[in-house]
Amino acid sequence: MEVQTAQPPSCSSSAAGYPRWVMLEQYVKSNVQDSSRITPDAKTLAAARTSNGHRIQVSLGLAEPPATSALRVELPEGVYAKYATVVAADGDSLLLRVNLDQRSFASDDTLDHFVYNAGSAAADPSRPPSLSLLPSYNVTYRPMIQYLVTDATGILRHGDDQIVVAELHTATVRVTLETKAAELYMFRSGEWSIRRPRICSSVAGD
Repeated sequence: MEVQTAQPPSCSSSAAGYPRWVMLEQYVKSNVQDSSRITPDAKTLAAARTSNGHRIQVSLGLAEPPATSALRVELPEGVYAKYATVVAADGDSLLLRVNLDQRSFASDDTLDHFVYNAGSAAADPSRPPSLSLLPSYNVTYRPMIQYLVTDATGILRHGDDQIVVAELHTATVRVTLETKAAELYMFRSGEWSIRRPRICSSVAGD
């Protein structure tokens, strides 16, 4: 996955040791995994809270291509990541999916989505790295689906502080006959919505 990185102030990214773009590993390292191959940069660290209140920290270990870069997730003692993955990326913004497991209490398993932004020291004013928890969308729209599907989900950053997350899939609808329709689940301006875009098809010879 190719990602553009933020640049430090008043100098080129290469001069400060930051590559202009990176190849990012899809699967995220955790604080209980062997991370000797990657050294996270403290300047990329951002923190948030999971949906059940645990503190979570994310940082980047950047490497010049063709070497791969990776994210690292740090969690409190007793809380573990069953898995963590990069779902989508745009510029210096990443959509992450993290499945947490507090092993002493099975009911504490959670699956959360976060938006990580690497920030920009070159901006005026500068923007530090940030990590934001996305509100759950499955309660209202898809009660049986717990996560955003990687192959169908994208993220788009607009300006410095606006992001759009969207997942496109097909659903079965019944009017007179059973047909397939497109459904677009979109997170924008702080809330989820659902749209059903029109599908136009053509047959050869028409």
